[in-house]
Amino acid sequence: MSMIVTGLLVVANVLGAGMILPQVARLHRTRSVDGLSGPWVGVGMAMNLWWAGYAIQGGVWGMLPVSVAGFLVYTVLAGLLAQIAGRGVVRAVAVGALTLEWLRFRRCSSAVGRWLA
Repeated sequence: MSMIVTGLLVVANVLGAGMILPQVARLHRTRSVDGLSGPWVGVGMAMNLWWAGYAIQGGVWGMLPVSVAGFLVYTVLAGLLAQIAGRGVVRAVAVGALTLEWLRFRRCSSAVGRWLA
């Protein structure tokens, strides 16, 4: 792997994992959930988990650290959100993650159905 590609992977990992940190810091500091969407936190968790799976399956190891770190940061965000807003927000986080999963499954199953037809 060239030095340029290696450097880009490092930059992408730092930026990718760090982009949600200001939201976590603000939530921790202010203890205010204003402007924070529970379903979007669930979407972030699901998407980072998918990217981690893709990295493992495809052998794209440079993508794995940012995906795992992103998932962990979103998990911390979900925990803080539940601690501040109450357990009811867990449902909103789950709705975001499961809705996205349902849409992905539906898309894959319809593509397989077309392929088999």
